Amino acid sequence: MTGEGGSSGRSSHPDDSGDLPGTGLALDRARLALAVEATQLGIWEWNVESGETIWSDRQKAIWGLDPDHPASYDYWRASIHPEDRDAVLGRIQHTLDPNSGGDQVLEHRIVRPDGTTRWISSHGRMIYDEKTGKPLRLIGTVLDITAQKNTEDELRQALQAQEILLREVNHRIKNSLQLVSSMLSLQIGRLDDPQLRAAIQEAQLRVRAVAAVHERLYRSQDFKSVDLDVFIEALCRDLQTSVADEDGEAIEVEVKAEPVTVANDRAVPAALILNELLTNAAKYAYPDRRGTVAVTLCKVGEGRVAITVADDGVGLPEGFSECRHASLGFRIIEGLVRQIGGELEIAERKPGTAITVTFDVTPAAEL
Repeated sequence: MTGEGGSSGRSSHPDDSGDLPGTGLALDRARLALAVEATQLGIWEWNVESGETIWSDRQKAIWGLDPDHPASYDYWRASIHPEDRDAVLGRIQHTLDPNSGGDQVLEHRIVRPDGTTRWISSHGRMIYDEKTGKPLRLIGTVLDITAQKNTEDELRQALQAQEILLREVNHRIKNSLQLVSSMLSLQIGRLDDPQLRAAIQEAQLRVRAVAAVHERLYRSQDFKSVDLDVFIEALCRDLQTSVADEDGEAIEVEVKAEPVTVANDRAVPAALILNELLTNAAKYAYPDRRGTVAVTLCKVGEGRVAITVADDGVGLPEGFSECRHASLGFRIIEGLVRQIGGELEIAERKPGTAITVTFDVTPAAEL
């Protein structure tokens, strides 16, 4: 076994063939030593039968040992971090079986003589007797990856801090929007004009829809996305209560939603679109305030979903195609559909109307 520069804690010498430095085998060894030195790899070997262990100088340096410090299997075993020891020894035991293939790749911690902990990456291969399959020698390399692990920990901590910050931002936005909604409620109570009351109530519903999305983002384990099916069901329940008349009678909203997760920048436009469609159906499809609106959410292709709001009410008014752009609600819907790169389809039924919005669950830049 040889370490960097052809050593295993010993000095390198020309081979017995008489090669001079700079020629033949000595030159090959020098080249190999330079290549190994550049990789910062330690090299080791373990004789399974005799227990003899050989470490290169680089490996000893990784373990915090002097070049002349003796290497042994027992010392290596004791140096493994207690929390990693069973897993590492289990992998070594596994390679004793020829059926294992003999290769091993490990990442684990070691404890150096000064008490410091280092992370290493170890790659090894068991050599077996060609005839009997008996394990003979385990050879391999080690690399100190402590800096890499520390960087990963720092990035992980930074990501956790970012998630906490984003949740706090969504929480504060939700609280602020709820305050705005409460203020609008107070204003509605002071108004005598029915049309003005209705207009402010519509604005309040829009504010509540956005607040509901931010509440979902705040409570979600994944700050980048929202379970749209869960959100739609909650939004429909809230809206059904909001549009109830003075006697408590309300349009019934039925929801059938497949499990769908959407990017959070899709959730807010989708929520506002649904809010507008439900509000319009409640206002115009059933003048007597009695009826059912069906909301469906389904997957329609790879990465695409469709939201449909359908009723069996009075249907679209005559001349709707020409005058729909004058409606604030439809202008909002069409603007939001364009924002998410979606498609809007309006279908007349007998009776009623069905409006479908189809869009990608993830922005194109993230696909």
